[in-house]
Amino acid sequence: MKTLIVYATKYGATKQIAEQLAEYLGGADLVDVGKGETASLTEYDCVVLGSPLTAGSIRKEVKAFAQQHAGELGGKRLGLFVSGCRATRKIRISSRTFPRSF
Repeated sequence: MKTLIVYATKYGATKQIAEQLAEYLGGADLVDVGKGETASLTEYDCVVLGSPLTAGSIRKEVKAFAQQHAGELGGKRLGLFVSGCRATRKIRISSRTFPRSF
């Protein structure tokens, strides 16, 4: 299974998580949409979206990528992760955070 990890980061923590996840998965391609990087999803079986969570929302670049590719993402195995939350604080990922279309 070929995996793509799409993320955006402000201070680098989300990038570190994406890199660790890629290593854990035995190698995955990384795309930093925060830096304007892009990728075609056709060659991937699984896509993971990652973003810091600020004031209850993901970064606009990740949200735009998810909205732009919603149709393609709906047909793939999809993983989501957020960073920047305290471990003791319960978070609820709502439809505001990631689009409902997938």
